[in-house]
Amino acid sequence: MKHILLISDNKPGHENISRGIIEEISRHNQVEVSVVYVKLRSKILKRCLRWLLNRSLDTKYYHHLIKLFYKDARWDQKRFDCIISTGGDTSFINIMLSKILNCPNIYCSSLRGLDNTLFNYIISIVHKGYQNEIVVDMAPLSLDLKYDNLAALKQSYHLLSDKKTWSVLIGGSTKEYLFSKDNFKEMIEQMIFLAKKHHAELLVTTSRRTSPDIEKLLSDVYAENQDVIRKMVLYNKKPEKVIRDYLTLADTVFCTEDSGSMITEAILGKKPLYTIRSDNANPQGVYKPFIEKLIANQYIVSVNIGEISDITFQEPFEVITKKPAEVVYEQLKVLCNTI
Repeated sequence: MKHILLISDNKPGHENISRGIIEEISRHNQVEVSVVYVKLRSKILKRCLRWLLNRSLDTKYYHHLIKLFYKDARWDQKRFDCIISTGGDTSFINIMLSKILNCPNIYCSSLRGLDNTLFNYIISIVHKGYQNEIVVDMAPLSLDLKYDNLAALKQSYHLLSDKKTWSVLIGGSTKEYLFSKDNFKEMIEQMIFLAKKHHAELLVTTSRRTSPDIEKLLSDVYAENQDVIRKMVLYNKKPEKVIRDYLTLADTVFCTEDSGSMITEAILGKKPLYTIRSDNANPQGVYKPFIEKLIANQYIVSVNIGEISDITFQEPFEVITKKPAEVVYEQLKVLCNTI
């Protein structure tokens, strides 16, 4: 039995990465998972915590620091085989609990100034040259598609059996992907045009990043095109967990290129994926090599909004053969004798 402590910031996108690794470990071992949900008292305090931890503060102070910097963090007082967490807010308590509980720690995110040696293993999508890093093409998310009763699932979404199903996953404007309101209007109109041309129906969802004015625009378009858009989820108005249903049902997936998590889920779903970018897209930092690698490996085809109507569906795609979580587990199995 492997005892794993999962530290979560309660953000689904982050927790799902940690659970993806745990799920893969559980395929090979019996696993018992304890979860501690954490929240920093103030984002301003991150710099102070980073400074303290980078200077190898004595472990005897860590209980006090956790109480001082985190709200109501409680964990089981028992032996753990490892600690796993994802996201910057979890990084500090991950380090401290690893010392308090005397067990290896695994961290899935960028270090943001923390010394890499404070973690036993770092899961990353880019090479940083650390001896303790495990590099994967994309985040090791957990994804379980519902193929056991596909006909019933399709019926529940009122999809017609003689038409293709396309899923459209919409994020929002960022510094790297500056989508305007006109961009979103053109994008959804071109998607409808393309769907009519190829006898397809659309399943559309926005995300927490989509702004209210964009959701209002999409809602208006939906009201006039329900013969093509069979379902639209406006996440910030009435959230629904539909991504896995959408990916199960989709013949093809379209996703705005700002959302790394939705892109990763679509690739793991092994469906042809077109990512949609604005003309002024300018990915930076770790996101730039992430997208470039996906394009080079033919996991995605990246198109500008104005090119949507030119899609031929003859573009080459490669299906991912090994899940990132499998790659992580294989490395952990070699490096960490507690897994």
